[in-house]
Amino acid sequence: MRRYLIYFPLLFLMVSCEIIEEDISGRAVTTIAPADDAEVPAGETLFRWRAVDRATGYELCVATEGRIVADTLLAADTLGLARSYGCRLRLEAGRYEWTVAAFNSGYETSSPALQLTVAEEPVSEEPEKSDNPESAEP
Repeated sequence: MRRYLIYFPLLFLMVSCEIIEEDISGRAVTTIAPADDAEVPAGETLFRWRAVDRATGYELCVATEGRIVADTLLAADTLGLARSYGCRLRLEAGRYEWTVAAFNSGYETSSPALQLTVAEEPVSEEPEKSDNPESAEP
């Protein structure tokens, strides 16, 4: 009976090795939008990327001038039905760099760093009102 007690831990170790996460580090995250060096209008910006097979989550990181503006974690669809993911962020006018990392419990992969410019909000110009009644339009 004692010699069988030695086999139980060995059997447990062999079976538990089958629960290893799949290595996704060789798979790149493919970004969809915004494109590299894109200029987007002021307001909310939609960041989109394609799903990575066997990833359990994603991290979107947006930075400007050495300062992280957004560091967002998103859980992946565990059924594997999602083909892409996205996140909306409101950014101030300026130049940004963004990247997306896909991960599971054992591995991580990321997209290349992409550049993005958020344009200034347009200033609404109202026509000047004249005090001269002759210049009024009919």
